Amino acid sequence: MSLALNLFLSILRFFSLSRYIRLSHLRKSATTMATKKSVGDLKEADLKGKKVFVRVI
Repeated sequence: MSLALNLFLSILRFFSLSRYIRLSHLRKSATTMATKKSVGDLKEADLKGKKVFVRVI
């Protein structure tokens, strides 16, 4: 194969691998995120001993 073709194929493999790594990272981080809850939805036992930040609009 020519040098240009080898270079092109190695660049293509690099970007394919880096894209795969980014996508696997996104999949992993998306499953560990917790949903935000409203303080009104929680019970007193859920809030006991926790710090709650209240946003004033």
